[in-house]
Amino acid sequence: MNELLSLKPCMLLTSNGKGETVLHKVVAARHKEAVIFELGRPSQLECACDLEAGAHSVHTQSVWLAGNNENETTLHYAAKCGDAEIAGALLEKVQGIAFICNNAKEPPVYTACEEGHSDVAMKILHADSSASVPDSRGDDRTCLHALIDLFSPVNKFLIEKKRNQIVENAKLLIIERKQLVEKADGSSNLPLHLATMYGELQLVKKLVETNSETCYRVNNDGMASIYIAAQKGFVDIIKCLIGSSPDCIHVLGKENNNVLHFALENEHYRLALECVLQNDDVDTSFLVKEGENEGNTPLHTFATQYRPRLFLRSVVFSREHQ
Repeated sequence: MNELLSLKPCMLLTSNGKGETVLHKVVAARHKEAVIFELGRPSQLECACDLEAGAHSVHTQSVWLAGNNENETTLHYAAKCGDAEIAGALLEKVQGIAFICNNAKEPPVYTACEEGHSDVAMKILHADSSASVPDSRGDDRTCLHALIDLFSPVNKFLIEKKRNQIVENAKLLIIERKQLVEKADGSSNLPLHLATMYGELQLVKKLVETNSETCYRVNNDGMASIYIAAQKGFVDIIKCLIGSSPDCIHVLGKENNNVLHFALENEHYRLALECVLQNDDVDTSFLVKEGENEGNTPLHTFATQYRPRLFLRSVVFSREHQ
């Protein structure tokens, strides 16, 4: 193939029905040797394939930068297939390739994160020391959102063998790009909301350590991270959030419901309740008596759900703290 392209370099410009050039296909097939060979060509090649047009030059850099019908470059393809070596070679030889977004306004680093290739993502982010490589999609969803979303149950098998690597790279991303911690996506979800939802304690710790104010932020559903943790029964995360920002237990939901109201919505509510009510560092007694918009306190909910033992314990607790 390399010999053929040497004889007729204009074939580099030929694309298929999807707008893919030969180089797109070479990268997708992970032919490292071919990629490295092609990257080593001169920046301009004389081509005389078209007898009518006559001889003309092929700019090899522009071919690597060319997009398919979705405006995905060869680096997007390397990000998809997760080949860090090919991505590194492209970043070294093709100037500006990390800055090109596809039609969905996704830069290559976002594609790498979404596909579960955190090592490729970090390589792209470190590609240009003189400028900030774009890290967000057009709808404000960042590569940190995409990386944390990998811990969703639907991606279980995708990340099974590289979970630890993804966790460590996500923590590194938080350190290097602190501004991403407070960026919300189209649903007003912060990275902290997502990390809490998936029970990723290590990432929750790193996120609140970087910016504890995010504990107070709610998404479009009126959910603060502590509410999500209460619903899921993630006791360690609740402790982490309260330990970082004790006042986050005062944040109310859309119906003026507090963290105990939210805890009751999930079968793990007992763990969440005990975690909050037995916290020696923060006074949580007011939560038991706090009513939502219809005046229902957590005690009313306990009684309605007919949890006799827990109801009695809560009543005793409430009376002791009046």
